[in-house]
This record gives sequence, C-alpha cells and structure tokens, in this order.
Amino acid sequence: MRPTRPGLDPGRRQRASYRRSARTDAVDWFGLQYYFHCRVKVAPFRNAFERRSDLGWELYPQGHAPLLREIARFGKPVYVTESGLADRHDRHRAWYIAESLRSIAEAVHDGVDCRGYFHWTLTDNFE
Repeated sequence: MRPTRPGLDPGRRQRASYRRSARTDAVDWFGLQYYFHCRVKVAPFRNAFERRSDLGWELYPQGHAPLLREIARFGKPVYVTESGLADRHDRHRAWYIAESLRSIAEAVHDGVDCRGYFHWTLTDNFE
C-alpha cells in the first residue's frame, strides 16, 4: 500500500478546488512562468514538435490562454512573469512573442485580468 497524506482517501478520486480560501486571499496577484508544454498522446506519447527551441522544447505559445484562464479562477490579477525560448539564431523569436501576446490577448478578451507579460531576456540568469 502506498503512503498517503493525511486527509486523502486513496480509494476516492480527489478534485481540485478553486474556491477562494485564506491562502488565495493572502496574495495580491498570481504569476505564470511558461516555457513549454507536454502533450500526451497514446502510443507513442510525445509532442508534435512543429517548432522547437534550441533546448528541444516544443514551442507552443498558444498555451498561455488556457493556463491564464485556469489561474483566473482564483479571482486575482495575473502576470506572466517569465516566458520565452532559447533561440540562438532568432529563427522563431518574433513569431513566438507575437503568438504569445495573441494568446494572452485572447485570455484577456475572455475576462482574464492579465496585467503584464515579461519576456525572458538576454540579461536574465546572471545570478
């Protein structure tokens, strides 16, 4: 038998709760860091890899909108605090930024309170 956390019934499927709680009321906003997604397909399961970053990650900027809609359920403003791609020769960068902003605009049009987008930059990772 697998160990379980207290309060969880292993025989019952647990559902995520999006009710407001003391935790969500304690924050002013939520941040999303988005770089890639993983699409699951049966036999074989893998991403389509239509466009890849230099790290081999599938570029899927359309993924911003569904994630922003999920986060919006908490009733707080959202910022995309990091998003971007490794693209040494800038083959996909302009397309990725434009499609990311288009996806974010779609979420805003649907009522998401997204207040900012911060693209991953050359000056990042100097820590």
